[in-house]
Amino acid sequence: MEIKGVGVVNYDSTEQKWTINQTSLNHMKTRHDNTSYAKKRFYGTPEDTKYKLIISSDCLRHEIFKGDVPFHSPNVINHETLLTSLIASPASLIRGYMLVNKDITFKRKSPLVITSAEQTNDAMSYIETFSSSAQKNVDKDKEGSDASFYKKEVVGQMVYESNGFIDLMNLQFVSCDQIFDRSAFNPDLFNVYKQFLQSRIPSFNSELGYYQIKDSIVELSEYGFKITNDVVNILVRELFKRMISMNIQRKDAFAETTSLKYKLVYDVIDDTLSSEDGWITVENEKDIENISFEVEDFYVPSDVEKENEKREIIEGEYNRLKEKKREERESIQQKKVKKEMVKQAINFNNHE
Repeated sequence: MEIKGVGVVNYDSTEQKWTINQTSLNHMKTRHDNTSYAKKRFYGTPEDTKYKLIISSDCLRHEIFKGDVPFHSPNVINHETLLTSLIASPASLIRGYMLVNKDITFKRKSPLVITSAEQTNDAMSYIETFSSSAQKNVDKDKEGSDASFYKKEVVGQMVYESNGFIDLMNLQFVSCDQIFDRSAFNPDLFNVYKQFLQSRIPSFNSELGYYQIKDSIVELSEYGFKITNDVVNILVRELFKRMISMNIQRKDAFAETTSLKYKLVYDVIDDTLSSEDGWITVENEKDIENISFEVEDFYVPSDVEKENEKREIIEGEYNRLKEKKREERESIQQKKVKKEMVKQAINFNNHE
């Protein structure tokens, strides 16, 4: 993905000052504490340091999905319907999530891997001084004594490049299995979940079942649903639409996607990101709509009766260990109470 823009769109903490002071980047050094630095990567040695500006992967993810999830509120997880609506969406299936409160934990690993976008052109940034309406600091002994002035890193025309991949195996299956510790939703609410997802993807029609990774030597299946080939294609196209239309905006800078290339990889050893063969350029939404491919069946269905028998044994052992830990905690607590009572009794006798 190629990104072009003007100015710095992703700033770092002021702690970068201490790194820069150990390098040969004299034009970036300043005594001023109130300085904002662009996120960057450093190369070379302290005596001969070079750097490239970056837009972090977290920033890219936020911008790609901000139209779907404009904000996060802790109140959502405490509302059953709002929570189900949030996780039963194309954005959540692709982006992934970790939602936790005292009673539940829902999590899904994102099938999208995206690197920070790194500068590819020769633009050089520098530190510029700005002024604000803040009250002037007249303390001459303080470093950078004038608080009405601040500094920040600026730059002109910028070009970045970001790489990544979509893990189709991860995308193909959604788990709701507590045993595997990656439950993405409450299976008791699957009908509600399904209704929300069908309102966004009408062709979605998967059902819950036991599935095992093909060729796995561990004969234990996972409870969840498998996403059909048609829906996987839809999710990939939806992701590409968000990526090609990404536009990061600040009050004095912006960066937007100018080109996107993809390829379907069958041989992960020879057909790597650095290989120049097989890339297809996306120029508009019509190109995205024409994307169609067959997904390998990474997950295969298992016999329900056999899996239920395994679950009874596993859950029985799990509950036994859980009860044992509970009894151990209660025993420790009782010992603490007795110890405190003895201590209080001794204090009373000493007082007498």
